[in-house]
Amino acid sequence: MTVCKGKGQRGAMPWSATCLIGLALAIVGCAPTNGTGGGAQQPSPSAPSRTLVMMTQIDPLLAPSPLASGTSTGRGSLADVLFTAGLSHDDQARDNTAVTVWPQLAETLPQLDTDSWRVFPDGRMETTWVLRPGLTWHDGAPLTGDDVVFGWQVRNTPEYVPAGDLQLIDEVVAKDSRTVVVRWKAPYFAAGAGGSVGSPMPRHVLGEAFAQQTPQQFASHPYFGVTNYVGAGPYRLERWEPGSFLEGSAFDGYTLGRPSIDRIRLAIVSDKNTALANMLAGEVQMSFDAALFIEQGGILKQQWGKSNGGTVSLEADQIRFVAFQLKKEFVNPTQILDVRVRQALAVAIDKRGFIDGLLGGDGYVAETLMAPYVPFYAQIERVAQKYPYDLQRAAQLLADVGFSKGADGSYRLPSGEPFSLTLMASSGYDRERAILADMWRKAGIDIKEQDVSVTQDADRQFRAAFPAAYGTSQNLGLPGALGRLNGRTIATPENRFSGNNYFGYSNPEFDRLLDVTATSLRQDERVAATIEAVRIASIDLPFVPMYLNPRSASAFSSSLQAPTTSPASKPGWWNIEAWKWKS
Repeated sequence: MTVCKGKGQRGAMPWSATCLIGLALAIVGCAPTNGTGGGAQQPSPSAPSRTLVMMTQIDPLLAPSPLASGTSTGRGSLADVLFTAGLSHDDQARDNTAVTVWPQLAETLPQLDTDSWRVFPDGRMETTWVLRPGLTWHDGAPLTGDDVVFGWQVRNTPEYVPAGDLQLIDEVVAKDSRTVVVRWKAPYFAAGAGGSVGSPMPRHVLGEAFAQQTPQQFASHPYFGVTNYVGAGPYRLERWEPGSFLEGSAFDGYTLGRPSIDRIRLAIVSDKNTALANMLAGEVQMSFDAALFIEQGGILKQQWGKSNGGTVSLEADQIRFVAFQLKKEFVNPTQILDVRVRQALAVAIDKRGFIDGLLGGDGYVAETLMAPYVPFYAQIERVAQKYPYDLQRAAQLLADVGFSKGADGSYRLPSGEPFSLTLMASSGYDRERAILADMWRKAGIDIKEQDVSVTQDADRQFRAAFPAAYGTSQNLGLPGALGRLNGRTIATPENRFSGNNYFGYSNPEFDRLLDVTATSLRQDERVAATIEAVRIASIDLPFVPMYLNPRSASAFSSSLQAPTTSPASKPGWWNIEAWKWKS
């Protein structure tokens, strides 16, 4: 019997393929047996399983409670595609410079300067959505325009901290069972993409409770759990064993057609080496949502290359950065609030060192949260403040603040106490955290490293209350990346940490520019506002971009006859209902 020891994490020594496969077989032998809701047999080497087995790293949030403390980070993109449906769906282009949106529950997307998207002289707008005929929920109840209206009513409840696009909406009305009209208070360039208003909720399940209960009571409804979910996606949820797996069956009434593959199983695997073992053993046909990190993806790509086992994508899809705590009630030490201290920490980071230490020298340094291949990146690069590695500059900045070096070479605050700060990093990035901590220690700063579990990293309150510095990520893309710095969405106890601005950054001029990026219907105005917003943020320095990260690996088994590209030419699962087994 092969015995494998160790814990899968970023930077861990890769296990041998033999050891990993042995572990996978042992895990399969201990897996929960299928109950009445499962009905799936384990895959066998001789024939493809009739159950498509996929893998993610943590339980999804299919219907998160409106007051939930958990964030959706890494918790749902694959599960959402399987079990949920909205007016529209989107895929980001391979080069992350555009997003392709396509209609799902709706027949078509609203088009500007037509009756489906009207702009009035006073700046108000109106978009009209027409649902496809004959839509139903997974429980057989009709899905109508009233469910779209209800979804808006729930999410627009003040106690639930409405998303930014919802705050621009005056009302949502159903003209009839298939026609929904959205009336906007102001221009919004993405009004034809659905957004937060595009996710219906089942009024027949939740309507009575919403009308009779307080927001706090309603947020505890069983629907917002693991047993009462009702969706409209390509697969109907049949069984959910938290921390283990979800199972579903093809939904006959799916709007784009019944899926060709009858059954699916979404395995929850948090350990990266265990995830790799299951892929190598053929027990899992698809891996997404960071179930595999780049190290494991590289091993899988090498092994599959020898046997034509499938396709592995290792493309960079996010920027890693270290954020600073700027909320007075949480920051420690308070000197972090002085931009000169943040500048000193920034120039004490050897960004190229991350490329060499983490990615074997093959990667890209990040200077902003914007991807370096967005069409207007050259303009951003000209105006953004940069912080090249310079320990002498770091020393001068700290001296300007009144810090002094002790006999041991470590900095002390003006009060004489040691300058010490806690460094956290999102789950799985222990090696990154260790490298950054060593860089700052080299500059004379006392660093305390703190482990962060997957569960903690997915908890809004935990993320919002970090004391000093937190290594985290931003998906590559266009102006949406700047939304995390919106001063009106700071995560606080008052809003139950629902805002996505965990750092506490606030600058009224930045917020004004952010509004322009969202409300202007002219692309040149949105681009100009984005460039200026990036410049301001680079000076205020609420975070330090570090490197472009091929965060994780996505993998498709060759046993699947599946599309390799989406309408935006990115590997994905955009039309999973059309996938088939090859034999």
